[in-house]
Amino acid sequence: MADNPLSVLIVEQGISDLRVIPLDRRICLLGASTSADVFIDNSYVSRIHAQITEEVGGYMMRDLDSRKGTFVNGTLIQ
Repeated sequence: MADNPLSVLIVEQGISDLRVIPLDRRICLLGASTSADVFIDNSYVSRIHAQITEEVGGYMMRDLDSRKGTFVNGTLIQ
């Protein structure tokens, strides 16, 4: 990933060792698989857990049928 991305995702709780995730791709996969764009080594994270997509005016985060769900600002998302 780029050293100076234009946007970042800030993780406030849940993943203590990963706090700032650079968003330097139009589509970014997050998960416990080493093939994910963002590797998260955590027992609560599925192999391919969620996807962040850049859209006009912002980003969309989508859960990819993970076991434990994905939360944004404390709200479970789909």
